[in-house]
Amino acid sequence: MVDTCQNKETRDCYFDILKGICIFLVLAGHVIQYIIYANDKAFFEDVYFKSIYGFHMPLFMMICGYFTSVSIEKKGYFVFVKKRILAISRPIILFCVVPVILKQIVNQNVNIYSALLSVSELWFLWVTVALSISVAFLKQKLDFLSICCAVLACVVLSLPARSLFFFMLPYFICGMYLNKSRIDILSRNKS
Repeated sequence: MVDTCQNKETRDCYFDILKGICIFLVLAGHVIQYIIYANDKAFFEDVYFKSIYGFHMPLFMMICGYFTSVSIEKKGYFVFVKKRILAISRPIILFCVVPVILKQIVNQNVNIYSALLSVSELWFLWVTVALSISVAFLKQKLDFLSICCAVLACVVLSLPARSLFFFMLPYFICGMYLNKSRIDILSRNKS
């Protein structure tokens, strides 16, 4: 059940399967919310919607935390943060900034609220990058300027979804802890 990646490290296929199941559940939840109930608030009472949303995003955050821990160790703090911000900025620009610019071009009035709303719809990206930077920062011993930059980045990045940042933080940290526990168990078994 173990597949080999291009970089000759082992890849645990169970995580790929788990991520695939979570992606399917995200799609199912959005179908319930936006198609079946057509954005009517009654979707909150749907038993399937409640079941899906009760665990799939926390599970995604645990998986993100699990792999973030590995990435920080491999790349180092500054390279990790730079790559994470660059990776997250692409979909934010594509799905938030470009539509606002296009609406302005075709003379639709776009106010600040609607522009911010389009950014907050990608809350998962904002929360993931803010959590990644925060937790990566906590693992480092850095100078005062780095601390100020990290705190400012986290505040700015979590603004569109501040409450979700704090809600997802324990799941993210749990994923990092699970990774560390697994590595500790594997190293004890080898010796």
